[in-house]
Amino acid sequence: MPIARAVLLCAGTGSRMGSVGRQTPKCLLEVGGRTILDRQLDALEASGIGERVVVAGHLAEAIRTAAGPRAEVVLNPDYATTNVLASLACAVRGREPAARLLVLAGDVAFDPVILGDLLEARSPIRLAVDRSRKDEEAVKVRLRGTRVTQIGKELPIADADGEFLGLLAADGSAAMQIGARACTMTDRGERDAYLYTMLRQILQEGHLAIDAIPVGRRRWEEVDTPEDLTRARERFEEGKR
Repeated sequence: MPIARAVLLCAGTGSRMGSVGRQTPKCLLEVGGRTILDRQLDALEASGIGERVVVAGHLAEAIRTAAGPRAEVVLNPDYATTNVLASLACAVRGREPAARLLVLAGDVAFDPVILGDLLEARSPIRLAVDRSRKDEEAVKVRLRGTRVTQIGKELPIADADGEFLGLLAADGSAAMQIGARACTMTDRGERDAYLYTMLRQILQEGHLAIDAIPVGRRRWEEVDTPEDLTRARERFEEGKR
């Protein structure tokens, strides 16, 4: 049976969270009565994604305990000096290539329907994109219709059409390429590369289409600072829609 694999990138140190981040991994912060990790695992289980891999680093044992039998937890031993692409490489290295690959930033709380929309779309690579947000520090995208033509944090707001949530889906050869590229780029020394670094290379080569899947008015929040956490808790307050 073809493998459907989800990789949850949870190895970061949470340095911008201050004392909270030193004590608790961002994925274990509670939003709306559940941890971000539980929210993501719940959504993946409901979508039938059978292989779930969490990449941990900072406070890895706490993440391993929290995940329990719901996911395999692998360690990025160099989490303090590498970035998310190296964590993705840790998750896929030595495994059979997946026919479907999901990559989730481990600090994003989101409505499960966002994941469902990513899975239902049929382009080779799909990114969840909020067209109503274009924060200066965010990974932004430029679009032609639904097709992503540029991506990066440095993309000027005036040229951007939306913000990438950090949720990606890919199928078939595109899924295999993403895993292979993560390993190749890490092995050749690009240890500080982001997911969008790889996506930008794919765009420049022009062989694979990357499409934006709009999230519309559905809820999501990246939790990178104490202010983000407050906003996420307000938005995902139990019972609120």
